[in-house]
Amino acid sequence: RFNIEKKPGSNRHMTTTADGLHIVKTKGDLQITNCLLEGTHDDAVNINHGIYMIVDKVSPGFISLKAIGNVDAEVNKGDVFHIYDGEFRVACEIVVEHAAIHDGYFDIWTNSDLSAVQLKMRGLRVSNSTKVLFKNNIIRNKRSRGILLQVADALIENCSFINVMHDSVSIFSEQEVTLEARLPKNVTVRYCKFINNEHISIRT
Repeated sequence: RFNIEKKPGSNRHMTTTADGLHIVKTKGDLQITNCLLEGTHDDAVNINHGIYMIVDKVSPGFISLKAIGNVDAEVNKGDVFHIYDGEFRVACEIVVEHAAIHDGYFDIWTNSDLSAVQLKMRGLRVSNSTKVLFKNNIIRNKRSRGILLQVADALIENCSFINVMHDSVSIFSEQEVTLEARLPKNVTVRYCKFINNEHISIRT
């Protein structure tokens, strides 16, 4: 619980020059409750699962993914990766048997069928996705989005979005510019108020 708000009496229009909260690769449960988030230049809240990886090599039983940005510390037996086709449909689900990380590459050995995988497809580990509770919050007086949600299993409940000039709630993956992941699913928005906003209340 915390606030991002203008100082009383300030004539400034913004509180931050980027996202108010930018949360990446958080594991387990993430709860943001009873907060006031106002005046941020970019998203009030951006919750994502990391950056998509690129298929660099593939052969029966083996795939190598090139990481973009920060690299996870480890990959374990039983971890699950998804490989996406050009339409961002799941082309393949990979269960890790053994893995090695080196120089920004994930080398993965698996018993999964890799016949649908092609070079340059995008991939992502999905077995450690964040579960989000966003409840009893106020987002207001925003020039950009309210919340950008790029995770699976999320509940947005009893929140107010007031004077938001872009989408109040964006539920999608930034696939083209920032390559932020993942494709959202199992997202519920309920009992929220949308007041005097400029664009779409909920964009998917």
